[in-house]
Amino acid sequence: MKNAHNKITLTLLLGLCTLLLGACGQNPTNTTSSNTKITDNSSNAKKHSTAKNFYSKNSSNQSSSVWNDTKDDKLASFMVTWGQAMKQSYTQCTPDRNTTYTGLHYPNDFSDNKTAFNNHKLSAGWSPDGSNKYKVNVVAIYEDTNGGSTIGGRIYLFTIQDHTPIVYYTEQNQGTPDGLVHFEPTQNTDLSNGFKNIVNSKKTATPKSATTKSSNKSGSSDTTADTNNQKFVFPSRMQGTWYTYTDEDKIQTVSFDGNLWKSMGKTDKAFEASKHPSEITYEY
Repeated sequence: MKNAHNKITLTLLLGLCTLLLGACGQNPTNTTSSNTKITDNSSNAKKHSTAKNFYSKNSSNQSSSVWNDTKDDKLASFMVTWGQAMKQSYTQCTPDRNTTYTGLHYPNDFSDNKTAFNNHKLSAGWSPDGSNKYKVNVVAIYEDTNGGSTIGGRIYLFTIQDHTPIVYYTEQNQGTPDGLVHFEPTQNTDLSNGFKNIVNSKKTATPKSATTKSSNKSGSSDTTADTNNQKFVFPSRMQGTWYTYTDEDKIQTVSFDGNLWKSMGKTDKAFEASKHPSEITYEY
C-alpha cells in the first residue's frame, strides 16, 4: 500500500514538473517575438522620420532660394514688356552668351575684377541662385546694343547685394583712367520695382509708357519722362561718360545721356531755353 502511494506521488510530481518546464519554455519565445515586433516598429519610425526630415530640408532649400528658374522666366517676360514700352530691344545674356556691347563680355569679364559699382571696385560674379558668393551677386544680365552702335546701348545687371535686389546699368563706351567698367543703380522705378517684386515673388506691374522715356533711342531708358516740357538732347558727340582727375588725383566723371547730365552723384535735366528754370517741373 505504501509503495502504491509513493508511485502516485512520484507520478504527480513528474506531471507538475512537465507543466512547469513547458510554461517556462514558452515565455522566452513570446518575449523575443514581442521584442522583435517593437524593434521593427522603432526601425520603421526611424525611416519615416528620416524621410520626413529629408523632404523638409529640400522644401526649405527650395523656398529659401533667392533666385530660380521660375523667377528668371518672370524677368524675361517682364523685360519683353518693359523693352516694348521703352521702344527698345533687350537680349538676355548668360555664361553661354556674353554681352557684346562696346566689347564688354559679361558675365565672363567679372573674373577680371575690373568692375566698379557706384565708383567702388567690388567683387562681383554670376550667381544663378542668388546665393551670397560675392559682394555683388548677379542673377541676370540684359543688354541693348542699339543695333551694334557704340552710342545709345546699355547693359543691365540684376543683382543681389547685401540681401537686397539692385539693378545696375552702364552705358560706358570708352576706357577710363582707372581701367574699370563703371555701373550705377538704375533710376528707372518701373525696372527696379519690377525686379524687386519678382525677387519677392510679388505680382509685377506692367510698365506704363507714360512714365517712360521718349521713343528716341539715343536717350537713356533709365529715367521717367517729363511730358510737360520740351527736352534738349545733347549732341551725339557729347553722349557718354567723360573722365578727369581732380587736384587730389581723384577721378571725377560727367555723363551726357539724352537730355540728362550726371556729375558728382547728381542728375539734372536739360530743356529748351524758352522756359526759365524756375518754371520747369522736375520728375525723379
